[in-house]
Amino acid sequence: LKDNVGESQGQEFRSQIEKIDWAASVTYISKEEALERGEEMFGEFGKTLTEGFADSNPFPASLEIYITDTLVAPEKLSQHVNQIRYFSQVEDVKFEEEASEFIRKVEMVLLGLGGLMGGASVIIVCFSIMLTAYFRREEIRVLRLVGATYWYIRVPLIAQGIFLGFIGSLSGIVSFYTLFRVSVPRITEIQFIPLDQLGLIILGGVLLGLLGSIAPIRRYVNV
Repeated sequence: LKDNVGESQGQEFRSQIEKIDWAASVTYISKEEALERGEEMFGEFGKTLTEGFADSNPFPASLEIYITDTLVAPEKLSQHVNQIRYFSQVEDVKFEEEASEFIRKVEMVLLGLGGLMGGASVIIVCFSIMLTAYFRREEIRVLRLVGATYWYIRVPLIAQGIFLGFIGSLSGIVSFYTLFRVSVPRITEIQFIPLDQLGLIILGGVLLGLLGSIAPIRRYVNV
């Protein structure tokens, strides 16, 4: 904040920023609190620092703003920053641009890995159903001879593919949650995947299992 913004004006400005929809929490840091933080930051030299600035405090008052989104695109974050810079009380805005860009790159890598793992899941389910159908090919022929319909033969194999997809996605979630719980003490700001997204992950696993069961069923059941 600018030097001419007093504490009462800073508190009023904090209340004004809190009304913005993307602002989760806003904390006002006075010049005295900023000086105390500087003392803690410099450790054993901090006391000397505060004594040297006893008459003139060079640290400005500031606002710490936390946004509602845990992960946000750099473009959207820049829009938030520009919105804050518009206010006359603001001298400068500092934000974690590098961290946001890093998160974006991590998201792209995870999407790529997710695509590869999804393809691998389809192949694994496909081979599993293929082996099941192959080793039971004689039973399938007998069922065909006695008049069993295609769907009567297909449904158990399709159910197996769906079950494998469900178990695979559920196992992945459990493994990731275990890793998340181990990392929580170090990364307390990150929350686990919301329930609605967990449901989508499981649904995606079921669909991949269904997709992986189609090809071997069409080949062996139609024999």
